[in-house]
Amino acid sequence: MSDVIFAEQAKRGEGTIQYTVTDIKKWASQIGLDMIKFNSCMDSGKYKSEVEKDAQAGASFGVSGTPTTFINGQMMVDGNGNSIGASPFSVFKKIIDEELAK
Repeated sequence: MSDVIFAEQAKRGEGTIQYTVTDIKKWASQIGLDMIKFNSCMDSGKYKSEVEKDAQAGASFGVSGTPTTFINGQMMVDGNGNSIGASPFSVFKKIIDEELAK
């Protein structure tokens, strides 16, 4: 499901993308999830508080979106200060090499 969500985000552009419940249920059906179980879980809000708690925890560390990557406690950011996570290996290597040199 995460692969579908990130693929949809790529189609819609960068930044915070809001999905509707209809979108999410459509994608769940497309990937073959048990829709009776999925709809029951989604409609009940069973994990809503856990998701909200995770979002608040991320925000407390400056995370504004996914994916966000930390290396040795350092959040990876682009030139504009936006968190980044999906980057070429060379970006990770540079930061890791800098951290190892300390």
